[in-house]
Amino acid sequence: MTPQKDFQRVLSDRLASTLPSGTAHKKMSASPYFIPNQSAPEGAGRAAVLILIYPMEDILHTVFMRRTHHPEDKHSGQISFPGGKFEQQDKSLQNTALREFYEEMGVDVADFELLGALSPIYIPVSRFEIHPFVAWTDDCPNFCLDSSEVQYIIPTPIRALFDKNTSKKAAFDFLTDFHYPTVPYFDINGHCVWGATAMITQEFIDTFVDFKKYF
Repeated sequence: MTPQKDFQRVLSDRLASTLPSGTAHKKMSASPYFIPNQSAPEGAGRAAVLILIYPMEDILHTVFMRRTHHPEDKHSGQISFPGGKFEQQDKSLQNTALREFYEEMGVDVADFELLGALSPIYIPVSRFEIHPFVAWTDDCPNFCLDSSEVQYIIPTPIRALFDKNTSKKAAFDFLTDFHYPTVPYFDINGHCVWGATAMITQEFIDTFVDFKKYF
């Protein structure tokens, strides 16, 4: 078995075990008032994102995206994993993650192998519960972006997520009413990954912290 296939197998097993959940999320929360493992209230929206793992030049990667700016969307212009809102025709949140990946990234998801899911996370400011899924593909995707949704992508070696130098803190202003002096974020090749995406990324890291040998 190749190291990558071994990683794929162990990754699937680890996702099926107990996850660090809110403990990991709190490390990268932008708000000091974040409540770990908070349940979504009745009527909250649901969304799903996909963390795709794939080889590029024999190095395992994932991909972030910068959302195209829309004045009416408070999350536009941010760095995120591909994903979006659950729609009734999806029938499941994992289908939402795959559909959104296809629509935003222009990649056929038929050959993706879904390995499992990380913990859902409720974001009070947007009143959405986000469900992160992890998938694998044996080949580097040929991305064909939907420019109305995606400004550009950020292919990222998995090993970069485990580099302690990528985890930083800075002061952030939220709208005009909040100033937080020490907001944690990931510096991914000069791109600021914070908020829900950083919290999801941190759980990925804490779930697989001992896997550096694969990268």
